[in-house]
Amino acid sequence: MRMKESSKNSPWNNKKIIVLIVLCSAFFQLTFLVFSKNTTPLTGLTFAEGLLAWNLTAGNGFSINRLGCEEIMRKYPPTPMQNFDFSKCPDPLKKNPDTYTAHNTPGYPMLISATWFIFGENKYIYIQTLQVLLNVLAVFAVYLVANYFFDIKTAILGSAILGLYLPLLLSAYTPVRDIWIYFGIVLLFIIYQRSLTALGFNYKKFTLSAGILLGIMSLIQPIFFYLPAFLGVALGSAFKSWKQGVVIFLGTMMSILIILSPWTIRNYVLFHRFIPTQTRIGAGLWEGMGAFENPIGAILSDNAAFEEAKKENPNVQYGSPEYDEILGRKAIAAIKKYPLWFISAAIRRIPKVLFPLYIPQKISVKKIIQESKAEKKLFFLQPILFTDPALWFNLFDIFLSLFGLIGMWIYHHRWRTLVLFYLIPAYFIAILAPLHVEPRYVLGIRFIFIIFACGSLITLLNFKKNRTQRSIIPPS
Repeated sequence: MRMKESSKNSPWNNKKIIVLIVLCSAFFQLTFLVFSKNTTPLTGLTFAEGLLAWNLTAGNGFSINRLGCEEIMRKYPPTPMQNFDFSKCPDPLKKNPDTYTAHNTPGYPMLISATWFIFGENKYIYIQTLQVLLNVLAVFAVYLVANYFFDIKTAILGSAILGLYLPLLLSAYTPVRDIWIYFGIVLLFIIYQRSLTALGFNYKKFTLSAGILLGIMSLIQPIFFYLPAFLGVALGSAFKSWKQGVVIFLGTMMSILIILSPWTIRNYVLFHRFIPTQTRIGAGLWEGMGAFENPIGAILSDNAAFEEAKKENPNVQYGSPEYDEILGRKAIAAIKKYPLWFISAAIRRIPKVLFPLYIPQKISVKKIIQESKAEKKLFFLQPILFTDPALWFNLFDIFLSLFGLIGMWIYHHRWRTLVLFYLIPAYFIAILAPLHVEPRYVLGIRFIFIIFACGSLITLLNFKKNRTQRSIIPPS
């Protein structure tokens, strides 16, 4: 196992290169932030996060003021493909009754509300700037991680790609919580790296630091809530100590529950239910079934799911615990009735985790293949390819995924040291495959595939140059 950096491979030996990469990334991202004119494809999500933040700022607690929302939408209709500007309308929320909610975790609206309170105006630009700056810092953090666990060439190439990686740039610019998955996982890798010493793995230090991190991140994105069990099993196996695995699981889970306890108590008092994060599992399970042809009539749509819930209770509130329970019962009944269909749907979602297509395309690859066969031309000779830049980017992303998987195989003999690099993608598959997968859900793990892809490319080039090398597998 690699436990100590040699002076030869010190990350500071190439400080001019990494500084240039970070500065180029910062310039590119900040320029995009300034000239993008507040556009976003996720207007519904940004409005929902902003509405929660606005209630917090107005002193109404964590609530969705439905009458206030209707009043806002009527007086100030949102512009399509743009973030709603809450600073341009007066605050009507205190005049109307509030509907307390646990449909979202509180962390991200609290971040937005804090920036509005500090800067004195309800504008998204402050949280956007914070996310862009953190995204730039993450480029340097990934460079340090890749240099420690792989080599300097992999670190430089990987950080260069990440610094200009368009999906991360777009996500950092968009005021929704998805980019924070990426920040949390990168920090988890930094904690893991700092817990590896010349004497071995300092599991107590890792447990304390990771527990605090996962607790805070669970307030922002609930996908971190289930990670301790996976960490305990994976790290206990990697370091051949089930005692350490149990301590990691119990310690990190206890930290998460302590940090979430005020939110959990609040939800129990209001809704008389144990809700440590948010009420979305039932609705997510039902809507996710609508992503494929299904025998139960599920549709991948919030409106359709709401109408389905109202069939059982016409007075149910969207996003309420009752709403989630109704859809959860329907989903469980469907799984019991059609178990093989559910399993096949979960399997079909796995490629969506491994090969997500982030940039919307005008032309589908399937259509191009069909035209290639009809015209008896090679795929890359189709003129239509050159009319859609998004298609070329998605092909590049598929290339990164393929070589990332090759890299996972090449480095499999070092899995004990690289355990987190294998665990995190497997964890996202285990959590998302039964529910629903959208590209933005798995954006936070793309840096792992990029690092593996860069490592595999460099290894393959070295193998081709070195005629005396008998195996493509690099030495430990």
